[in-house]
Amino acid sequence: MQLALPCLLDEEIDMLKGKKLDKDYFNTLLTGGDPVRDLLQWLDQGEAFRIGRGVDEWRAFVEVCKSQLAFNPEDDGILAGAAKLASHKGPWAPVWERFCEAPKRYPNIPVHIRQCKPPSNTLTWHSAESDYEGWPQWNEKEENGLRKDLELLDSVPPHEARKRIAELEKKHSARRPLVWAELGESSLARSLEHLLVLAQTTTSDLAAGTTDDLAAGYLSEGWKTDDAV
Repeated sequence: MQLALPCLLDEEIDMLKGKKLDKDYFNTLLTGGDPVRDLLQWLDQGEAFRIGRGVDEWRAFVEVCKSQLAFNPEDDGILAGAAKLASHKGPWAPVWERFCEAPKRYPNIPVHIRQCKPPSNTLTWHSAESDYEGWPQWNEKEENGLRKDLELLDSVPPHEARKRIAELEKKHSARRPLVWAELGESSLARSLEHLLVLAQTTTSDLAAGTTDDLAAGYLSEGWKTDDAV
């Protein structure tokens, strides 16, 4: 409370009523009221974040992290924090959610996660596994595997290719809503959505009767093929 006293004196009394005025409240008050934002900024900026804060603000930030996340920025360091963010277990879940809302604000966080050791051997990773979705290494492995699978389609009959595309879409579609797709790192998973439409709409030819029949067939279904391409 003594550290946060200048900020506390500016607070409206009505805003304090019903709140538990403990160390977490005072530390959060001193750091600006958004510890999750501060943590993401620190994970992104590193020492520059610390330099930009006063001594009391930094102390308050450290205490909030220790109290709410069981994490000490001073002792544990950025890479340990990046690993916890990627795993996003327990109290780190809302931190990960905030990062996913605007990942481009924190361009260095994926870089730091890549410097960390993933939770297990990447050979055991599989698609749509929530334990791994926070790791760009996992997404990269899935993309590389998908690339190889797509290249193999060139050597199989069309009906087999269509079947395989549907299987790949079922496996990889869960990666499209993830943060890595927003950051442009899941282009093949995104392409599957359109490849599946292409596979489905080319199972039969357009009606080859009159030009009116051809036009009617294109208006009803054929346009979907061109749009998917």
